[in-house]
Amino acid sequence: MDLNEYVKKGITQNAQKLINGSDKDDELAIGKLAFLLPLSRVLNKKATLGDVGTLDAINDTLQQLGLVANGTTFYKQQPAT
Repeated sequence: MDLNEYVKKGITQNAQKLINGSDKDDELAIGKLAFLLPLSRVLNKKATLGDVGTLDAINDTLQQLGLVANGTTFYKQQPAT
């Protein structure tokens, strides 16, 4: 599954949790959507500056932790095979 498909699936699943879930499930789904929606807009070239800033901060954090190489953007990497 490519990243775009994964993100779409995650958005759909978490939106459904908002419809069917408890307050605890709602809070978790909202948190996931707060990441997945900006990522979706960036991947589809419809991002706001806020979306870009959010993903930039996440990318910088992943680089600081050594999980993403400097000069690399996590959502532009090829998936592991």
